[in-house]
Amino acid sequence: MKSTKVITLFLMLLLISPIVIYGQEGSGKFCIDAEPLCGSSFFSYANTSGFNLAENGPDYGCLILSRNPAWFYFQIDHPGDIQLKIEQSTTAEGIPDLDVDFIVYGPFNDPRSPCRLDLTRENVADCSYRIDFVEYLDLTNTLSGEYYLLLITNFSLKPGFITVTQTAGAATTNCILVEAPIVSIHEACQGEVFSLQATTMGAASYNWYEADGTGNFVPVLNNHSETLDVNLPNRYKAEALNRANVVIEHYEFNLTFEDNSPLQLGAEVITDVFIEENDIEVLIINNESEGYEYSMDGGAWQDESIFKNVSLGYHEISVINSSGCRTGTTQITVIDYPQYFTPNNDGYNDYWNIPGLNNQLNAKILIYDRYGKLIKQLSPTALGWDGTFNGNKMPSSDYWFTITYIEPQDGTLKEFKSHFALKR
Repeated sequence: MKSTKVITLFLMLLLISPIVIYGQEGSGKFCIDAEPLCGSSFFSYANTSGFNLAENGPDYGCLILSRNPAWFYFQIDHPGDIQLKIEQSTTAEGIPDLDVDFIVYGPFNDPRSPCRLDLTRENVADCSYRIDFVEYLDLTNTLSGEYYLLLITNFSLKPGFITVTQTAGAATTNCILVEAPIVSIHEACQGEVFSLQATTMGAASYNWYEADGTGNFVPVLNNHSETLDVNLPNRYKAEALNRANVVIEHYEFNLTFEDNSPLQLGAEVITDVFIEENDIEVLIINNESEGYEYSMDGGAWQDESIFKNVSLGYHEISVINSSGCRTGTTQITVIDYPQYFTPNNDGYNDYWNIPGLNNQLNAKILIYDRYGKLIKQLSPTALGWDGTFNGNKMPSSDYWFTITYIEPQDGTLKEFKSHFALKR
């Protein structure tokens, strides 16, 4: 008899417990593109009409002509006998009135590798080529975890709908396979190894697959653990299996690796020195308009590229992009004057000078006492005033200074006057 085990594409949502049907459209025209089938629920798909022949290679057994093929696979969940009814009608869910045929191969350990060399006469489990609108696929003594490949053909050549349902038997098909996988999207940094996680409660082993660039997935060999370490961008799949090798959950991962080249940075004081509060703006060269975070001197991160009211002296600014893969640092010195100094030789604030003018060798700093007497002339590159005059310690008091310098914002020559305190 012509008998083919058909696992039906499940394109409907269950009314009691809705699930998303994954990839069941009857569009698998080649064995390698076979779609999963759940036989325990009603499944119907629009057939392929015309004179389209199945691929060369498989032994099609009783099928003299394998017209308008649709490939499916199913896995046995609960073991035993199983019967699937395959029927074809002109209208959806109509009365069967078009000739339909099938052939089923198996059992196999997986649904893909048999497509290459194992679709032989010895592996035909059932086949039917009768002139009939309704066919029955019968399998006996099936075991949990077994896979079967089913080819359904539209011998009538006419457009219509093919329906598959389980009508008898204690065995069940694994309907997890027709549910949408758990999909996750990950980003990692180039040069890193990323660990994909498929941990599933009740799983005894795992199968991993990676995209081969042709739209298909190939097994990742020698890895049946719950994790897969990868360092290349790709799409990956995982199946979690119980002790009977029945798939109890499946996953899909989309992994990309982000550029980790260092950020090229610059920074500048955007306010006039001595006159306003010191604001610094961080500049990102070749900015790609992505999000960045900024930190100064190891402090809290912020979204703004401008730091306000920055203290005088040397500062290091760090930047990281939104993916965390690209980082960079830059340094800047804020020109301002200290409000006081304490020349007591304790190693802190023992000298007074104006930091940030090291590149202005012609800048001139003059220090006066409160009566206008010149006490010290400083170079920006010098250590600074130690609080003495002619070898004598000057008393605690306010001292005045003038500085002649080039304004970094516009390049003009300027003079600034103010005062600071000497504390002993």
